[in-house]
Amino acid sequence: MKFNLWLAEKLKKLGLTQRKLAEQAGVSPATVSRWLSGEFEPDLANLRKINQVLGVPERELFLQLGLVGKDFFTLDEGEVMIPVLGNSIPCGKPGGELEECIEGYEVFKRSLLPFPVSDSSLDGIRSYLIHAKGDSMQGDGIRNGDRVLFSPDLEARSGDIVIAYIEDEGFTIKRIFFQNSTVILQASNPAFPPIVVQPGIQEIRIIGKVIMHIGFH
Repeated sequence: MKFNLWLAEKLKKLGLTQRKLAEQAGVSPATVSRWLSGEFEPDLANLRKINQVLGVPERELFLQLGLVGKDFFTLDEGEVMIPVLGNSIPCGKPGGELEECIEGYEVFKRSLLPFPVSDSSLDGIRSYLIHAKGDSMQGDGIRNGDRVLFSPDLEARSGDIVIAYIEDEGFTIKRIFFQNSTVILQASNPAFPPIVVQPGIQEIRIIGKVIMHIGFH
């Protein structure tokens, strides 16, 4: 993701206007406008100002801009860096190409994870984070804005919570059930009816199996 798109998404999530960012970062509104248009990117001094205003970890900012590779950062013992995917994953991406959709990284304690995950120094299961949208899975404790950890390397079985792509509908987090050749995606909020995918009528792809979710409520 390019810096201007990343910045626009962060401002939207935080409810910050361009003018407010300019005021708090000590730059002109015109400068922020040029950042967002992609005309040019901020220098290191302004990057640190943006970091302070947005509350973004410095490592995420530097990784996002490609100023360093993720191996540049020294993690504490027992930590692992997990990639965060953007909310809009291109429709044609199979699980093996999710690296192209990474918008940042978050650091986790290995002790919080149920099994080893891949990073630069450990072979394991590939894992990614996305942010949940909506409240269709609130019965399972997954609420709007929660971080959802999933893996494309784990087999999804009937009854598992998955991230799926449905043709003409996009991406969704639901509990999956297989009934012969029919796939049912079930929300845990009764306000949302089940999605029934019939073979030959709609295409469905399972992007990954949900491992855990993290939220503060």
